[in-house]
Amino acid sequence: MTESVLNVAASVFVYGLVVAFHEFGHYGVGRWVAGIPASKIKVVLLDFPQHVALRDEEDWIRPREQPRYGEIYAGYDAEAARTKHVDLYTAGGLVGQAVGVAAAVGILLAVGGRAWAELFVDLSVLLTASYFLFDLGASFRSARNRRYIGDFSALWTYSPLGTIAVVLFFVVVHGGLSLFL
Repeated sequence: MTESVLNVAASVFVYGLVVAFHEFGHYGVGRWVAGIPASKIKVVLLDFPQHVALRDEEDWIRPREQPRYGEIYAGYDAEAARTKHVDLYTAGGLVGQAVGVAAAVGILLAVGGRAWAELFVDLSVLLTASYFLFDLGASFRSARNRRYIGDFSALWTYSPLGTIAVVLFFVVVHGGLSLFL
């Protein structure tokens, strides 16, 4: 019984870190590529779904509050450069997650935590696969309204080639880690 409780606790902890890697990937691109000031962007991990919120006057806006979220983002991105980076912002979550998981696996292997490293890779793949399937299903349902639910469907609207590149990057990193482990 105690071992089962510890396994569940370990899985919840690793899940939380994988989600944090993902959300901080969006945050990093928002801050350092799109130029969103720190006071206007925040990572929200203790809410479901976890997300990066943008500040509009006095309110914090969630990504599902479209088109308002997109308009707020566009206002910051337009000030940062001639080229908008919404595709990079959207892809930042998956890239941040892949890089964070790879770094965590490297550290864990260095200290002899192979089982933890395997848990990181497995949960990251499971989380992303379930998110992809949810995004795909929800986007098909709302396609008539041109409302995209998650990172995959939104990124596809901005850059199909970019979506393929990010998914390939994610698969190569996680596939390589799985083969190595």
